[in-house]
Amino acid sequence: MAFGAGAAGRIDNLTYIHTADTVSFESGVNTSTWGDPVLLEIDRMFLELRKIYSLSEGMEIKMDDYKPLAGHFDDITEDLTNKGLLQPKGDSIRLTEIGRFWAGNMSALFSDRINKVITGG
Repeated sequence: MAFGAGAAGRIDNLTYIHTADTVSFESGVNTSTWGDPVLLEIDRMFLELRKIYSLSEGMEIKMDDYKPLAGHFDDITEDLTNKGLLQPKGDSIRLTEIGRFWAGNMSALFSDRINKVITGG
C-alpha cells in the first residue's frame, strides 16, 4: 500500500492515488480521514491480455504465459513468425534480432487486438 501525499499504488485490479496536496493530506491523517483517494478499477480481462506485452517489451514470452492468450493472438504471432520477427525457442517465443527493431510496432498490434477483444469490436 502507498501512504503519503501523492502516493499511488495498486491492489489486485484496483489502482489508487492520494491527493498531492500535502496540507490536505496531513489534515486528513490527523482526523483519520485521509481525504478521498482517486480509485480506478482495471478490467481483469485487460490485465490478463496485457501479458502479451512481455513479448514485445521484454523480448520473450513463456509458452505457459502465452497459452491462455493464444486464441486472441495466434494470427498475429503466426504472421510475425512467418516474417522472421518472432521465433519459438525452447519453452518461449522470442523476438528475433530484426524483431527487436519492430517491437514498438508489435506492441501497437497487440494493443489494437486487446481493444477489439475487450470492446467486442
